[in-house]
Formats: sequence, C-alpha cells, structure tokens
Amino acid sequence: MRSIIRKLFIAFVIVCQFFVQLEPFYVIADNSIGISALGTPYLQDFNTLSNNGESDTFPFGWVLSETETSNNVNNKYQISTGSYSTGDTYSYGSINETDRALGGLQDPSFVPLYGASFTNHTGGVIQSLSIKYTGEEWRLGKSGRSDKLIFEISLDATSLNNGTWHSYDDLIFFTPNKDTEGAKNGNHPTNKLDKSYTISGLNIAPGGSFWIRWRDHPVTNGINDGLAVDDFSLIPYGIDNPPAIMSITPDNNAINVALDANLAISFSEPVDLLVGWLTLSCSKSNQHSIAVSGGPQSFSIDPTIDFVFGDQCTVTVKAEKVVDQDATDPPDVINKDYSFNFSTILPPDAAPIITNISPANDAVEIPLDSSLSINFSEPVLVSPGWFSINCSTSGTHPAEVVSGSTTFVLTPDEPFENEETCTLSVQAADIHDLDSDDPPDSMPSDFTISFSTLTTPDSAPYLLSSLPANGAEMVDVN
Repeated sequence: MRSIIRKLFIAFVIVCQFFVQLEPFYVIADNSIGISALGTPYLQDFNTLSNNGESDTFPFGWVLSETETSNNVNNKYQISTGSYSTGDTYSYGSINETDRALGGLQDPSFVPLYGASFTNHTGGVIQSLSIKYTGEEWRLGKSGRSDKLIFEISLDATSLNNGTWHSYDDLIFFTPNKDTEGAKNGNHPTNKLDKSYTISGLNIAPGGSFWIRWRDHPVTNGINDGLAVDDFSLIPYGIDNPPAIMSITPDNNAINVALDANLAISFSEPVDLLVGWLTLSCSKSNQHSIAVSGGPQSFSIDPTIDFVFGDQCTVTVKAEKVVDQDATDPPDVINKDYSFNFSTILPPDAAPIITNISPANDAVEIPLDSSLSINFSEPVLVSPGWFSINCSTSGTHPAEVVSGSTTFVLTPDEPFENEETCTLSVQAADIHDLDSDDPPDSMPSDFTISFSTLTTPDSAPYLLSSLPANGAEMVDVN
C-alpha cells in the first residue's frame, strides 16, 4: 500500500513539474518600433544579432518567446550554421559572419516565437501593410517532407503570446530544399525564397499598435527544419492626415512662466520646419529670435534673449512653414496658423515706501493749522503708534487720522506755534502691506522729515513820542 502511495506521489510531483515548465519564457517589448511616415519602409536585416555566442540582444523592438520543457527555454538564442538539431531560437549564419538571420527549430520540448511590435506615428490611418521577407532554410530535419514558417499579425496583442492572430498563405515560408538531411547554407539561392504580400482592410489609427510574429509548424515525422527570417521589410499605406500640433509648453494662457524658460512643440508626425515657421512676440521684450533643437516630431525652442518680468507673449506657428515628411500628399502642411499665449512671472514684491509727504522735508513757513499728508506706494495697514509729531515749542502732537488705502491725512489736535521746528516720524515696523507676496511686507526703515512753522508776524506801528508832547501849552512857534 505504501509503495502504491509513494508511486502516486512521485507521479503527482512529475506532473506538477511538467505543468510548471509549460509556462512561457518570453520578453515583452520594452519599446515598440515607431512607424514615422506612410509609404516609408521599415527595414530589418538582423545583422545586429550575435555571431559568436549565446545572447539575448535583439534589434530594437524585436522579442522572442520560448515555451515547453526544454532547458533551452531561457530567453536567449544560440548561434548556428545549421548544425544543431535541438530545439532552440537561433541566430543563423556562418561563424563570425555579420550576415545573420533570425530563426528557430521546434521540437516536442521547445516551441519558439519571435517578432516585433509597431506603433503608428505617421499622423494618418494605416489601411494596409506591404510585407516582404526572405525565408531561409538552414537545416533539413528529414528529407522528402516539408516544414513551414508561418507569418502572423495581431491588432490586439500586447505580447507574442496573447491576442488574436491572423496568417496569410502568401507569407508562409515552406522548406524549399527537401533533399539531404542536415545543415544547409541558408544564403544559397536553392535554400531561400522571397515572400511578399500586402495586408489590406486595416484601420490602425494614429497611436495604435500591432504585433507581428513567426511561428514554426510542428511536423508529424522527424525533426523540424531550421527555418529563419532575413531582410524583412514593412511599408505602411493609408489615409494621410495633415500634421497637427499635439502638445505645447507652456500651456496656452499659462502664467508665471520663468524668464529663462524654453518652449516645446510636438507634432502628430515627423515634419520639416521651414524658415520663419514660428514667431515669438512679447509686450515688453518684443520680438524674439529663437534656436530650435530636436525633431523631427518634437522640438525645443530656446529664445536667444530671456523674457522680462510681467511679459505678455504670443507664439504663432505658420501653417505653410510646417511640412510633413511622408510622401502621401496632399495634405502636407497643418490646416491653419496656430497661436498660444503665456505671461511671465511678475516682478518680486517690493516693500511699501512713502512716495509723497506734505509738507515736504525742510519746508518752511508752514501754517500753524496745517494737516499733514502721507502717501504710500501700495495699500498698507498701520498699527497704533505708527507716527509721531514733535515740535520744539509746542511739544508732542496727537493727531486725528483720516485714511484711504494709500493716503493718510493727519490733523494735529492743536495748532503749531510760530517759529518752531517740528518733526514727523513714521515707524517702519508699524507699516504692513496688504498683499500675500511676503516678505517683504514692512517699510525698509523709519522715515522722518522736519519742517518749520510761520515766522512771528510784525506788530502794527504805533506812536512812541511826539514833540511837542500831547497837550503841551505855550509852545514856541519859531
């Protein structure tokens, strides 16, 4: 009984290990290959694959998937001249030769997939794809029978292992040379075939992605052939939309833009910029020359002179000066001129100061019943004791205060005296501006002026004496 249980347990473990090993080992494309223009081919000759050892380095955007139970399920490919008969993904070609082809050999314990992701950056709708590649035979597993390599495309996949895939008979590569088992030279004309077909009926919108892949076909007798892909070409065709502005920096009506800020503009597709394509005009710093970098789809614009505080600026892109790079024309320019506005940061907050005072400093002959007037540079809030009036004869004067937001009128409680010198002092710590842009919010220093009052007026003349004296008698008339 124990022997039966032990055997069942071992069988259970083996089955579990089998299913664990069935998990696919694959790479999700870190970067999708961008299709930049309708009618422009994407070409891949795979010559960047390793030619001298095991590797996981692929051309940009290309990935592989390996499944089943083989120890070769390791997310790497081997180099091969066609001499290997074990299941694996291969960089086929002569040893140390740079001319490579990407392929694989399937067996019951190893299933390879390889392909790439593409994204539509043309600005238009892709309606068809012209696909071409050369299929190469690097090993014949069994003479007299044919293997095949199947090209497929998916419009909803996010990796080589999911989504709905479609194949096309004209893009299936069948083993061309079925004589003599063993290694072949895949570059020899008898061991390769050119495949081509235009996939129509597509509707891949701008920004949309699709995947392509090749999968081996499992043969029913003998070892699979070593088949590979070389000299791949993809040409997108479709409806060309005019280039459009997709993003701008700063945003339209942005505020508080830095004085040394650069601008940025991105288009829906690669474009050429003609002389005078952009104008930058500001209310204070006037017209700006610019230096442009980047492209062909996203550009940075560096004004050669910085903006100034409180600038109101307008950027205008001239429609006829922005031309797309595709060959599907018209249209090839943006629909109409495009403008956006922004304003720069305001000047730093200044401390409140006294801009005018009456009487003026060192004024003379000030009437005794005068009121004093103080004007500030901005609205302020005053604290008790914010001013003092002191005179050399009449002493300290309290005053009635009548205030506006920036103007304060002080009327002393008693008139001044003649011919005295008075001082008006304003205490900086007791003056605060009303804005929230602080600091500063107080006057930078105390403020003092002096003035002098009216001179004592002359007395009216009067008679001190007369001769003869008033009321004198017997006055000599000689």
